[in-house]
Amino acid sequence: MKEYFEKQRNVILSKKDLIVPSIIFTVIFLLFAHVYLLVNDIRNHDSLLFNGYGAGITSGRWALQFMGETVDKIWGGYNIPFFNTAVSLILITIISVLLILIFDINKKVNAIFISGIFVVFPSLTATLIYTFTAHYYIFAILLVFIATYIIDESKISFIISTLLVAFAIGIYQAYLPFYISLLCLKSINDCIKGEDFKDILKRGIKYLVSIVLSLVIYMIILKIVLAITGLTLSSYRNIDTMGSVGVFELLRRMLIAYVDIVRLPFHMIFSVNKTLIIKFSILILYIVSFIMVIFTLKKMKEKKLKLLFLALILVLPFALNSSVIMASRGYTYSLMSYTLVFIFILPLLFLDKYDFDIKLIKVSNMVTYSILTLAIINYIWSSNGNYLALKTKMSYAEHYYNRLISRIESTEGYIEGRMIALVGEFSDKSEVDLWRNPDLSFNYDINTDTFLRENIRLTFIKNFVGKKIHIVSNEDAKKLAKRKEVREMPPYPYYGSVKQIDNVMVVRLRNIDNLFEQ
Repeated sequence: MKEYFEKQRNVILSKKDLIVPSIIFTVIFLLFAHVYLLVNDIRNHDSLLFNGYGAGITSGRWALQFMGETVDKIWGGYNIPFFNTAVSLILITIISVLLILIFDINKKVNAIFISGIFVVFPSLTATLIYTFTAHYYIFAILLVFIATYIIDESKISFIISTLLVAFAIGIYQAYLPFYISLLCLKSINDCIKGEDFKDILKRGIKYLVSIVLSLVIYMIILKIVLAITGLTLSSYRNIDTMGSVGVFELLRRMLIAYVDIVRLPFHMIFSVNKTLIIKFSILILYIVSFIMVIFTLKKMKEKKLKLLFLALILVLPFALNSSVIMASRGYTYSLMSYTLVFIFILPLLFLDKYDFDIKLIKVSNMVTYSILTLAIINYIWSSNGNYLALKTKMSYAEHYYNRLISRIESTEGYIEGRMIALVGEFSDKSEVDLWRNPDLSFNYDINTDTFLRENIRLTFIKNFVGKKIHIVSNEDAKKLAKRKEVREMPPYPYYGSVKQIDNVMVVRLRNIDNLFEQ
């Protein structure tokens, strides 16, 4: 053990000239992209509570529940955005260093760009928005990167890696694709370096075994935990059917996964390519990667190595988009698509191994660095746009609810503690919520919701307006919606839209017929 740590110390010292500037630039990029979140209280619809860690065992996330409950007992599981975000950013900085070590990066500028694009990617922004659980999720990613880094050291490290990944996907299942992608890219990187065919193949088989074992261990522990607790998996997004995909459905998802990667330069997918700049960037990087693949194949002398390298390149799209294959109903979103960041990193793996003296490499470097600079600036801009939009929507909802409560309290018949019925949907045509528009070029898919939604009204009012109100159940609201006197009331905010009926303060909203469709 002492020898191992001494070896790692020497490796880090040998890469010090790359790691130090990489950390400095990583911190700079992180601050530019995420400081607005760090210094403001910004929530999305799922992070309105002041405690908790999210869905646990019933969503298959037994490790998340274990960590969440452990922290709650030791410290208190409070949702403190500054602290949770700061912890997340520290962890992501460590991960960016591991990226350099895993791919054995040799050039300082490549290390900076790899770290830079990794810490501004939309999936990180989407994760950090979930302030109550982001630090657990980032910790899971860290475990996957540690597992990838140590897997080749020994038999014990192989076992440790497999267990770490099993625990990581017990926090969030969508991080198994991270492991798959990293191992695939690690093998591609070994081919580029010209390592021995047999060694790469042996390691590849070992990687496959580790991937399968980690998933098996995760499932075994999940079944044991479900049996002990007496809980069952939630039907939300078909989580309870996890692992029971038919052959034809599996093939369909595999096709979608591949096609989505091909379509990235032309169609918006998972919010990672909303702007024309990013679509253009991906197209150019595809071209550079293709040229580098051809260049590498020509340099390789061993036929077996060429075939293995080509096979890995063809498998890579499946690896990068394997969340589509694994997800229930194939449904994915930006939070689950972090592995697509490797599309931006792949050209650098090639260019890092070749000499600048070659004209093709020199031109490819200039193009890649220019494109990555544009992409990093674009993603920094997008992150700040999303944070500003959420902050503004929170402020909008707070003012809206304050006006609503003032109106209720000033209505004849109101007394403190009286039940309130919000009948219908908030759809005030005099109000403008520009930030909710999903067509805004910076809006990610985690930023198209509203804080006026029926199932989060009470939570928002309690936690951000500071009012303890009692709202009738949805069933009681439906009964009131059928009453003639309620249907004849004008919709809020018109005069007469709030009235006391049978000791209940009724607020007649719009679209009350939609209640009967729920």
